[in-house]
Amino acid sequence: MRYFTPEWHQDTVVCEMYMQLRKTQKAAEFSEKFYQNLYKIEKKAFLRYSKRIARFSREKFDAAAAQNQFDANYQENLAFVKANLPSEILEKVKDIRVLALGSAEYDVAAEIERFCGRVDRKCRAVAAEYEDQLQAVAQITGWETVNSLDLLVGSPIESISQDGNTTVLTTSSELVGVSYSVELDDAAVALQDQSYVGSIIVQHELCAEDDSLCFGLLCLDGNSDPITVEIKAKQISIKKN
Repeated sequence: MRYFTPEWHQDTVVCEMYMQLRKTQKAAEFSEKFYQNLYKIEKKAFLRYSKRIARFSREKFDAAAAQNQFDANYQENLAFVKANLPSEILEKVKDIRVLALGSAEYDVAAEIERFCGRVDRKCRAVAAEYEDQLQAVAQITGWETVNSLDLLVGSPIESISQDGNTTVLTTSSELVGVSYSVELDDAAVALQDQSYVGSIIVQHELCAEDDSLCFGLLCLDGNSDPITVEIKAKQISIKKN
């Protein structure tokens, strides 16, 4: 089971979509005038917000940069809506530009809410399974709480191999006496160098960062001080050997 992959994090963003929707019957028909007015209203609101943030941060407000940022955000929202909503919903949207600005007519908004609800339940199921694994580790170790996959933290890397674009690290957890394979897909750091063998896993937080996942190794080199290497990969999965 892969936990908290980039796809999972993308789904969590989808879950939040319906909470940001404003319902209006004006979106039930295509109207260039309504779209243009809505765009101006949303841009003005964004500029006001950006100006308040700049004032709070004691920074000079750059109106041109803020306008460009709004335009870029809108294009990202437009691409996001097209990529993440099912075609049966998109077919009912009269003007996808209006939806990208956060507005939808009532029936479409209701369908988006139902869709987001299904995605949310799927995300919660993954989180629940992850929590079950943490609880199992807590029972084995006797710890009251486990905040991460601590069964691997402190485990040494025993071997490194490459399978296509996947780097496979083999490690054994002394806590539970089980050998695991940690698979890193498209790792940004080339770990084929066998000098990483013997390194200690010091971090294993499955959280997205720039569409990557983070993994920490404490590299022990007898000729220098230990250093921590942060590895980024598109996917990280753990398998019991």
